[in-house]
Amino acid sequence: ASVAVRNYWYIHHFGLAYKRIGVILFLLAALAGLWLVMRKVTLLRSSFYLTRWNLLAAYVIVVCASLFDWDTLIARYNMAHKQDIFVELNFLLFLDEKALPYIAMSDAELAALHAHNEAVLGTDRFNRFPYLHPNTYREVLQQNTGRFLATYPERSWREWNWADANAFDVLTANGDVLK
Repeated sequence: ASVAVRNYWYIHHFGLAYKRIGVILFLLAALAGLWLVMRKVTLLRSSFYLTRWNLLAAYVIVVCASLFDWDTLIARYNMAHKQDIFVELNFLLFLDEKALPYIAMSDAELAALHAHNEAVLGTDRFNRFPYLHPNTYREVLQQNTGRFLATYPERSWREWNWADANAFDVLTANGDVLK
């Protein structure tokens, strides 16, 4: 329970990230395992029963987790809550190309985000923290977007997926987002 509460507060203050999602999935697997141990003891089942159902529960959790587009979900969540959380700009740049439309911000939004992030950490700690400056973020984001827009039309049909196609459509429809 304490890990779940701590993970909740990390997400509340610092946004969503892969490992925080991993902690949630691990806690789901642990809860399933505890429930199955309780069931094994109360129903007087064998260790084979416990192993089989634990593996099935873990498999179901992994399969269900693979149904989500985590990069887009992380980008959308973090951008929707950027007024409330510390947004790590370095991390946003490492998200996949399909998240590019969601992490694009205007200069005014970047300046406001920079001021907010500095206020969240405090100036002393913020200056010691390896934080990506908004101007650098803007340049790298423009490079990544330009590379994606240039290479996407050259991809074959075997490389097609809905998330990339949607990102390309949004970026080409809103070409002024990054200018």
